[in-house]
Amino acid sequence: IDGLFILTWRSHLPLIHLLELYPTSIPPVALFNDYDRGIQANFVYCDVRKGIRIAVDYVARGLKKTRIAYLGGPRVHESTLTKNSKAAIEAIDPYEKYEGFKEGMMLAGISIRPEWVKECSGYNREEGRRQTRELLSQPDLPEAIICANDEIAMGTLEVLKARGIQCPEQVALVGFDGISDGERVRPALTTIRQPLIEMGEEAGRIILRVLEGKSGVKVIHKAFEPELLIRESA
Repeated sequence: IDGLFILTWRSHLPLIHLLELYPTSIPPVALFNDYDRGIQANFVYCDVRKGIRIAVDYVARGLKKTRIAYLGGPRVHESTLTKNSKAAIEAIDPYEKYEGFKEGMMLAGISIRPEWVKECSGYNREEGRRQTRELLSQPDLPEAIICANDEIAMGTLEVLKARGIQCPEQVALVGFDGISDGERVRPALTTIRQPLIEMGEEAGRIILRVLEGKSGVKVIHKAFEPELLIRESA
């Protein structure tokens, strides 16, 4: 192969070692998100920490909510090393998003309630449903829930509907990614958009520039800005 474009690269520990040990001995690589400035490879990524800060600011300052919960992604990836051995490695994306949540809450002058911070074991609706049910089992209700991705948020929305909790009147809801399914649920999902199509196109252009010898630098790190999409859920 002449080039390699890798999604969710951080979940594969042998791949990390390969990139660290042999950065110049493999074809041009473009990695997507999970930005790690220590890896000598081309990166295309969105500033997810900033994205969550934007979500918190919108909920806290724009909607005047102070009781804010957060449903994050899994902090650790389990990677297969050999047929009989596995290892765990810290995931960058959920770490950055939670740091953004903490920073946003601090800037808004709101204390984080530990019981309202949940770690989902995956970025899927089932985990959104499970963690939301646990969240709602507590005595008082948050005024807003910020989720680490849209799939988790849509699982949350299903539970709110099943419990008869009005969104956004009783609980505002914000997701992350800006996937098309979020537009079709009711209420339509307010979210932080990652420009995923543009990021994918840029990754392709980077690999082509490197192959053609036109990059002019050793590695290219291209950052994209998150964008708040206000819809019906918040």
